[in-house]
Amino acid sequence: SMNKLNLPNFLFAWEDIREAREKVTGKNVVALAVVNDEDRVIQDDYIEALKSRNADYILWSKRHSPENIEKIKAA
Repeated sequence: SMNKLNLPNFLFAWEDIREAREKVTGKNVVALAVVNDEDRVIQDDYIEALKSRNADYILWSKRHSPENIEKIKAA
């Protein structure tokens, strides 16, 4: 579940490792958060925070959609 405590931790870790991973691999690295939206409604601010840091996401309730399956394959 995404909340105001673990979202900043995820984004900090993503920003912390992205540059180093891209340098080592020579590839564009993406973050992909799988967000449990079945227990509670996800606030739009949380999704916007992910987007603002170029982190992609999959809502758990839509994990089987073709678009999201492609995101997983690409990651």
